Amino acid sequence: SIIVGGGRIGSLLYDRCGLEGDILLGRGDKIPEDFPGPIYVATRNDDLADIIEGCPESKRDDLIFLQNPMIEPLLKRYAMADTNTMVNVYFAVPTKGANPIDGITDVNPDGLTSVTGKWAKAVQQRLNRAELSCKLLHKRDCRRAMIEKHIWLSVFMVIGTAQGHISGKPLTVGEVERYFFKEVEPMCRQLGFTSRTLLSAAPPEGLEDRLRAYSRAVADFPTAMKEFRWRNGFWYDYSQLCISKGFDDPMPQHTEYVQYCLDNDLVSGM
Repeated sequence: SIIVGGGRIGSLLYDRCGLEGDILLGRGDKIPEDFPGPIYVATRNDDLADIIEGCPESKRDDLIFLQNPMIEPLLKRYAMADTNTMVNVYFAVPTKGANPIDGITDVNPDGLTSVTGKWAKAVQQRLNRAELSCKLLHKRDCRRAMIEKHIWLSVFMVIGTAQGHISGKPLTVGEVERYFFKEVEPMCRQLGFTSRTLLSAAPPEGLEDRLRAYSRAVADFPTAMKEFRWRNGFWYDYSQLCISKGFDDPMPQHTEYVQYCLDNDLVSGM
């Protein structure tokens, strides 16, 4: 296999889960056209367009995407949203070379990480070598799970960032789950409801319980407003579009929190 990106996830796939014959490439390295097998893309979202365009046409359906949502609009531009292997990553790697934390919770003891697509079984086997759980899902179910992960990132990061700034103390996702759930629950519902309109899909019932459980599992993970246009910006832009057309904002609480973070320069990745 080829692994593109030598950061926390790429190093895990290469060093801890690797096989003889694997190749580790940097973001700007050329992907060989004659190399058989899957290509794990473990880079930041902002690098994806260059990697896709630099990938030989005959190898594009071998690309495996491990990015946090929401990359679906980008993949649709390349007619790849329905064809490529997608991994919904719930395991966490705190620092490069550190032991990964599996996405196992008291609500989902079988783990939350999932995969769909051509190379799904290969992904599962690779992650299992690092003793990480990974479920094989049909496209529809994996997509719903990805929307759920997107909601978790958007809700917990914006609330943690804003409330941390107000209190003068950076917050972890565990602290958001423990002290601000009355803020978390309605925002999760707003985003979950809007996803039905915006994405024609939504997470199944029990969303808030699953996201709270996951936050407890990775309680020490810091909150920050990163990669805005891929995360909260996805929802915020839709709210602004609705308002500009004279409709009510479907996610007013989220918009208020995001606006606070924007006004106080707490956002990166615009």
